[in-house]
Amino acid sequence: MSLIVISGATGRLGGRVARNIGGSPRLLVRDASRAPEGADVAVADYADGAAVQRALDGADTVLMVSAAETPTGSPSTAASSTPPRRPG
Repeated sequence: MSLIVISGATGRLGGRVARNIGGSPRLLVRDASRAPEGADVAVADYADGAAVQRALDGADTVLMVSAAETPTGSPSTAASSTPPRRPG
């Protein structure tokens, strides 16, 4: 069976992905107390490369889920308000 790891799973977008993907994904989170009870949780901060590597061990697929943010860390609407550019 393949292992899917989802980062940002306690956030708005990542949480929705985690709830709807099916199966038993591993949730990569910074705060385990915010993760759903009974979930396969790996706690890691992106600044700790060794912890992130442990969280990803055995993964076949990794979904890095994050909302768009401005440099100050506030949510950005640019991702949803700007239509995609078509090549050519």
